Amino acid sequence: NHQLMYGNFIAPLGLNYGGLVHNRHTRIPVIGRRQTLGHNLLTNLIAAFPLNEAADKRFDHWRQRAGNLTDTNTVTSAANGVGDRAAEFVSANSEYLIASTDGAFQIGNNDYSFCGWFYLTNKSASYAALGCGFSDSSREYFLQYSVGDDRFRYIAYNGGTVVGIRTAASAGAPSAATWYFVCCRFSDSANKVYISVNAGTVDDANTTGDPSTSGNFQLCIGRGHPSSGQYWNGRISRVCLWRRFLSQDEIAWMYNNGRGRSFPFIV
Repeated sequence: NHQLMYGNFIAPLGLNYGGLVHNRHTRIPVIGRRQTLGHNLLTNLIAAFPLNEAADKRFDHWRQRAGNLTDTNTVTSAANGVGDRAAEFVSANSEYLIASTDGAFQIGNNDYSFCGWFYLTNKSASYAALGCGFSDSSREYFLQYSVGDDRFRYIAYNGGTVVGIRTAASAGAPSAATWYFVCCRFSDSANKVYISVNAGTVDDANTTGDPSTSGNFQLCIGRGHPSSGQYWNGRISRVCLWRRFLSQDEIAWMYNNGRGRSFPFIV
């Protein structure tokens, strides 16, 4: 009599879940009790990348094949500290993951949010964690570890112009060989960008315009824009993107006091 409630659908225990969830009617196995969706984190979800594959292509578990990431220069995997695997990047090898040109990752003047778990092997240089763009003159958002600030830093662009920038000053300096849950958001109505680490104090900054609304943008994980010369040096896990502004309560729920909750966001 064990069941799963997923949206308005109730499935009996034992139906297969192959790791790819596309909509609220997908069947997922449960052990011991009925489970329900955590918050509304599937609402306006763009993509969900667990990044727990051993190597090669990394899969978008929300839209399935639509947003899959292609490996460049052999991204490997390592433990993510919570019983799963993470993508492991070596900056010296220029390793990164890239999606085909896809309008879903291009946000423009809409609210958006993206979150993920990030681990630095060292802090000897600035490293790009995630970026959406196509060239130095056509880009939209960018997350990095900035060695000059010794902080995580989030930048929003319109073309080649910075329209919003904020370091995670309140979180302090990150440590190497430590996992951090970083969330970045843009509010079109408030005209602000926001960044938080481990669901802590939010740092924000006013924007001087909307992020880009045109261009053949691509999502990269482990690299920023093409000429930045920055590639991630460490591990990345559980990256998700939304076309809406996440609440602080939702961010805290996903952080779960450092234990994490990941897609498909059930408990």
